[in-house]
Amino acid sequence: MYNEQPLLEFRDVSFRYNNGEDVLHKLSLAVREKESVVILGQSGYGKSTLLKLGSRLLEASDGTILYKGINIHAISPLVLRKEIAYLSQTPCLLEGSVESNLLLPFRKNEFPHDLRERISNILMLVGLNESFLLRRSHELSVGEKQRIALARTLINRPSVLLLDEPNTALDEENIRILIHSLKHIIQRDAISMLVVTHQLDFAKKLGNRFLVLKKGRVKEIECPESAFAKDGL
Repeated sequence: MYNEQPLLEFRDVSFRYNNGEDVLHKLSLAVREKESVVILGQSGYGKSTLLKLGSRLLEASDGTILYKGINIHAISPLVLRKEIAYLSQTPCLLEGSVESNLLLPFRKNEFPHDLRERISNILMLVGLNESFLLRRSHELSVGEKQRIALARTLINRPSVLLLDEPNTALDEENIRILIHSLKHIIQRDAISMLVVTHQLDFAKKLGNRFLVLKKGRVKEIECPESAFAKDGL
């Protein structure tokens, strides 16, 4: 049974670009503990924008976004992004070793006492072993890069994951590993997820709630098949 208070909540949130056109219009939704909420919708409808608003990579034009009941503007972006972690559809790794990329979320000389254990456990979770730590980022396949990017996102133990098309450009085996890892994370760490995807099978396997974003607002649906049938996704 879910907590009554959402972990992440959007209340009448609007977003518009400089031309004044609303991408999102008075949008409201809530994500609770251990929920995996999948957002479906056509390209250009604002799905990625919505995720970026949740981690303050973009700022809402109107409305309120709450994390554990607190307005996210009352939380420093640095602290907020440790709690609400965003993973883009294109894995972004810096030049250098896998280990140096995994250490990026930490300030120099401010590493947690259990860092080695965290790294080992997280690599295992995403289906990799410690031999990858010495690999250079340019040597990795797209699937391996995405799994390292996910591991880096998880190393600070966030409460909410914002996943923007995480299965893009992955083959079937890497998608299978990604789904297994994400479902395990939800159960083990009580993490919640807000996920954007265009793939029906991925949505069905990962989501326990489904929303369609259309004309700047979201509507809850019982099954993702209806969105693909009605909205031509």
